[in-house]
Amino acid sequence: MLKNRYIILVEDDEIMGASLLQRLELEGAQVLWLKQMFRALGAIRTPKQPIDAVICDIGLPDGSGEELFATLAQSKCRTRCKFLIPVLSSKPAGIGLSGSAIA
Repeated sequence: MLKNRYIILVEDDEIMGASLLQRLELEGAQVLWLKQMFRALGAIRTPKQPIDAVICDIGLPDGSGEELFATLAQSKCRTRCKFLIPVLSSKPAGIGLSGSAIA
């Protein structure tokens, strides 16, 4: 299903990151796992190949997923991809996804 897709995963929690990495790779994706916002900024601004999606934790040791997205959106970054930030919600499902494209 995700064969030949390049995904950047930004998650500092070892257990969550390893679980997501394993699942995405089982689905056929090529995944770059980063644990810091500033490393992710560089990887997204100058990707090794076109990025299909960024999956980003909301809370990182050196910033937030929202801050990462805002920084990229305000910069001259021309990388286009889907950007997903899981956030807690008061909805019964418990989790909402916020997605957008980087212009």
